[in-house]
Parts: sequence; structure tokens; C-alpha cells
Amino acid sequence: MPPNRIAIGIVDPGREINYYPVFEFLEANGLLASVTIYNPYDTQPKPDIVLASDEWCSEYSVKLLHAKVQKLPTLHIADGIVKWGNVWTNPRSLSEDAGMPMFQPILADRIACIGSFQARIFSSWGQTKKLALTGLPRFDKFISHFHSLQRLDKRSSFRADISNPKILIIVANQPGYTDDEISKARQSFHDLNLYVSQDLNCRHLNVVWRYGPRSPKVLPADLFGIVENDTSLFEALASSDYVIASPSTAALEAMSMDIPTCLIDYSGLPEFVHAAWVIRSKSTIDQEFCSLIKAPENRMNYQRFLLHDQIRMDGLATPRVCTLMQNMISLAESCLQQGVQPDFSRLRVDSPDFSYIQPYAYNPDLLFPAHPLFARSDVESLKCELGHLRLRLNQVESSPNTKLFSLFKLKARRFFSRLLKSPC
Repeated sequence: MPPNRIAIGIVDPGREINYYPVFEFLEANGLLASVTIYNPYDTQPKPDIVLASDEWCSEYSVKLLHAKVQKLPTLHIADGIVKWGNVWTNPRSLSEDAGMPMFQPILADRIACIGSFQARIFSSWGQTKKLALTGLPRFDKFISHFHSLQRLDKRSSFRADISNPKILIIVANQPGYTDDEISKARQSFHDLNLYVSQDLNCRHLNVVWRYGPRSPKVLPADLFGIVENDTSLFEALASSDYVIASPSTAALEAMSMDIPTCLIDYSGLPEFVHAAWVIRSKSTIDQEFCSLIKAPENRMNYQRFLLHDQIRMDGLATPRVCTLMQNMISLAESCLQQGVQPDFSRLRVDSPDFSYIQPYAYNPDLLFPAHPLFARSDVESLKCELGHLRLRLNQVESSPNTKLFSLFKLKARRFFSRLLKSPC
């Protein structure tokens, strides 16, 4: 019996970019019945599941809650990361006249988390039963690109031969929520712009800026370099060799393409995005910038570790999200027939298991260039060399001179031991 086709309702038209991979996957597998804008008062047949990509807008939140009252399963497919500022310094958290705090609680029955770190953040807010560690469908093209680089062994540690490298500076669309945060963000980009315009080390770089509609309020008027906002972020990153970014989802997207990525953040606030390079003040720009350009393998190895904690990278998210949707629909239908309230926390999503798979390339020859032995791959010669060395070591240890020297060392230790114990 073929699986049932799914009728989907969405509460937030205009944000379909977060759903397109899901729609395309279901359509390609003959599983998509329809996509409509969910209206709780519509007399037409109800959708099988309701999707949201944000819960900040009161209109969307009310619709989401109506869907739950109508016993329709609801799934939040987030548009990216969560940041300290949009929860704790956002006016919504400081005054009820400005709205409701973000994710306090999560309104949907389940939320598709981008990675382990985000899931732990939500769990710390008492939302454990709402979490599904699936990854986000719109990141699948970045994940595919990352794994293709790993298969081809094309890692960023080989960037030393690049001529006219391009550094992409990405400014978050919402650089802050308070006057102090905006001021610090403005100062950070003023300092960075001054550095790249004056430092001789930067003159061989192509400096490119990218920002959103609300970003210019923190940018200096005389930007050094060019502005490129007319291409997709994926295309912009694909042609970039280094990235400096505000704490944002874009920084993770750059890291997922194995590009050396540095955060710039003067705010002093706790970070919900982590990177191997961070500029926290004017005094650290030169140090972090120079290290970023060199992109040493130990930092890149750490960047890949941080990436896997922040984005689920062990496969595509879209099939996992679609399976979760099907399971939520089946559970809702079963509970409706039994006349009981559905408990979506019972549904499990497979979590990544790194006990049997290496999530990224480990290359001691690149991490420890001072030890050329790590670069050797001539296994048969190494075996033979090891055998000869073992034999030679046995010969040395069994020689009369070696035994005499060992006896001398033992007597010397005893002599100095007695000397130390004797009174002055």
C-alpha cells in the first residue's frame, strides 16, 4: 500500500525558503498532496500537518496555537540559529508591551534543531520534549558541499597557493537590539574597515562586504573594498577564501564550506555561535586576522569540531524532517481514533553517532608538520624499518657497555640518595 500523500499548511507565507527542500523532496517521492496557507477558520478540509519557521510574530503564533487546539500536529522548522540577543536583550523580553519572549516556551509540538548545541540551549529552557535533532533542510546543499570536499580531500589547509584571495565580510541583518549593542557593532566594523584599508598585509586581498537591509546603520560610509549583495550566499561563499562575520547563521554556512571563518563581536555577550577565530576588540584584530589568513590546520581542525556541534552534518536533514512529519501525522491520527491527546515527545529522531564514523578528516601530517614521520605512507618500508630498529635496540641494550653504564647510573642514584638524607 503506497504511503499517504501529505497536505501541508503553513502559518507564515513569505518564508517558504525554509520549506522548499521539504516540498521538493515530498513531491519527488509522490508524497505531497497540497500546500496551503493555514487558516483556522477555513471550512475547507484541514491540512495533515502545520509548519512554522518562526514564532516571533503574534499572527503566526496564534495560528500555530489554533492548529494545536484543532489537534493538528505542528512542526517548527527554524530559519537558523538562536542568539543571546534575540532572547535576552530583545525588547520583547523586557516589556510585555513589546511582545512575548522568544521560545518561552516553544509553541509547536516539535522543533527541528539545526544541531546539538541549539538542542542543548532549548533543553536548558525546559523544552526537552519538543526537540528533534534533525538539522535544517535549507542547509542540505552546504552539507553536500562539505562532504564532497572531504571525499575529494580538498581542504582549506591548501590555500597557501591561492593568488588574489577573496575575504568576505558578512554583517548580520540584526546587529543588535539595544543602543549599546548597536554602538559596539558599529565600532567593530569601523575598526575592521580601517584595518583592511591601511594594513599592508591586506592589500593583496580582495575585500568584499555583504549585508542585509538593516545592516548599514552599523557600517562606515567609506567601505574599503566592494559590496556584493546581488548573488546568493552560497554563490558568494563558493567564491570566497576567508570569511569574517557577525555571529549569525551565515558564519556556520561559511564553516560548512570549510572556509576559514572568524567571528567579529565586541558585545561581550555570551555566544550561541562558536568559531575557531574571534575578534572581540580592536587590539585583537591583527592577531586573529593574520592567523585566519594562514589558516593553520590545528585551527581548521577545531573549526570542524565546532561545526559538527552546531550543525548536524552526518547526512541530509530533509529526509529526516519528512520522516518526522509522517510519524507526527500517523501519531495524531492514531490518538484521534483513540480519543486521547497525542504525545509527540514519544517520537524519536536518530541522533548522530560518531563512535564508528570519523565526521571530518584527521590529518596529523598537517597538524604536526615538525614531525615528518606522520607524512609517511610507505607502510611496507616502515614495517621493515621497525623490525631493524627493534633488533638494533636489543643489540644496544645487551652490549657490555650498556650494562656497565646502567650499573653506574644505579650506584650514582644510591650515592646521591644517601647524600641528601645525611645531616649538614
